[in-house]
Amino acid sequence: MAKYNIHKDFAFLRFVPNTKKWMVPAFNTLFKWHFKSTKAPQNIEVSSHQINGFESKHIEVLVFKPRNISSNAPCLVYCHGGGFFIEAAQAHKKMMFEYAQKANCVIVFPHYRVSLITHFQQVWKTVIQL
Repeated sequence: MAKYNIHKDFAFLRFVPNTKKWMVPAFNTLFKWHFKSTKAPQNIEVSSHQINGFESKHIEVLVFKPRNISSNAPCLVYCHGGGFFIEAAQAHKKMMFEYAQKANCVIVFPHYRVSLITHFQQVWKTVIQL
């Protein structure tokens, strides 16, 4: 950490091992399982839709919607972090539940392809095209 002037709040990162490319598929398998196994609260309805993304390749879009929401409710498009190569994690899904509940809005979550499967620019263009 001495090589760069990094703020003290991020000092814990010196204990995080460097991620190797061969590790990412294992992480993604774990993240996918964790994400899918996280159940929605009773007051949130989750629906899955297939849409055409970049170059007409289908991607899954999840919609998180409070059950008592009006038809003209605000909408938030949630693109998780992960540098376009890490799958969405359980924490992302929990945040979407919380945003939907506390902001009383619809959350649209594009489950875009990650860059280990396709080129980064295609992933980016898919998200932008939404």
